[in-house]
Amino acid sequence: MELSQIRQFQKVAELEHITQAANELHIAQPALSRTIKGLEKELDLLLFDRENKKVKLNENGKILFRYAREIDSCLNEMHQAVAEKNAHDRDTIRILLRSIPPSLSQMMQEFREIWPEAHFKISTYVENATIFEDQFDFELGINLPEDIKFHSITLRKEELAVAVSSSHPLAQASSVRLSDLSENTFIVLSMDPASQKNMTDYFNSVQFHPTVMLECTDSQSMCGLIEENMGIGLTSRYQWSGSQKKVSLIPIEGRQYQISTKLVWRKNKPLSPICEAFREYSQQAADYEGEKDKKA
Repeated sequence: MELSQIRQFQKVAELEHITQAANELHIAQPALSRTIKGLEKELDLLLFDRENKKVKLNENGKILFRYAREIDSCLNEMHQAVAEKNAHDRDTIRILLRSIPPSLSQMMQEFREIWPEAHFKISTYVENATIFEDQFDFELGINLPEDIKFHSITLRKEELAVAVSSSHPLAQASSVRLSDLSENTFIVLSMDPASQKNMTDYFNSVQFHPTVMLECTDSQSMCGLIEENMGIGLTSRYQWSGSQKKVSLIPIEGRQYQISTKLVWRKNKPLSPICEAFREYSQQAADYEGEKDKKA
């Protein structure tokens, strides 16, 4: 039994007239008659009582007609659900976060002022998560490894700094040497293996081996723990919003470690219109930050 048979049967059942049904279906009347007879042969049941060109549903036909309407309703719901999903997907920007800068919420808010239909789907980094598997449109994070398969935009560059509670003895220091912090316990942001290796190489180069007490997946959690004097952190100013009044960021003396916050996407995968708009917006935001840094 095919859907076309069911729909042709349904129209005949509604009109109880073969010729009128054929006209509305835009098919030949003999072809419609053959469809109905073929359906009855397949079911081995008569579905209509016939009087010349007039037909009337019998009890078998009424049962099939009831189910035919239910099938038609389910098909309409299916088409609507698929259409809504595709419309939602067209307006969705999927981002994998390797770190969560507070500025991201500002970026999303400002972008949605331009594209109010935009919908963000944000996932935090977990081991082995990758946009190579087509789960995401972009990755956003600090010191993401270079890869020839990716395009990237550097949203911000900044030097590593030490984050301490405003009540910490170092809170008012103008700068600090990492070697003076060896006795402290540290709270750090989780990183992918490549970024973690780069950071470790830097620590080794300055002969600094921090005792890491806790790794956080987002800067807000990290900030709260530092505020409570649970430890001190290593981060950049870009990772913190201006409202963090209880945390002081202290420049590091000597050799610096540069933190780059990047937005990356695959070269071999075309971006949807909404993702392309977000890419252009991100580039404009990066250019604006670059001009501010030059003037500073």
